[in-house]
Amino acid sequence: MRSGMGAPLLTKVEQCGICSTDELAKILHALGKVDTLITTFPPDEATSITELRVVMIAES
Repeated sequence: MRSGMGAPLLTKVEQCGICSTDELAKILHALGKVDTLITTFPPDEATSITELRVVMIAES
């Protein structure tokens, strides 16, 4: 399989719509749709590790 996942797992995903984030990424990669994941969940823009820590603290 192009996704690196077995047929039973893909069947479960198709029927139930439930999978891990890792499995979702593999499926999207196999379908050539990784950009969909990136546009749906854009990364936070941080210019430095210090700024990223400030953002993470503010969000928690």
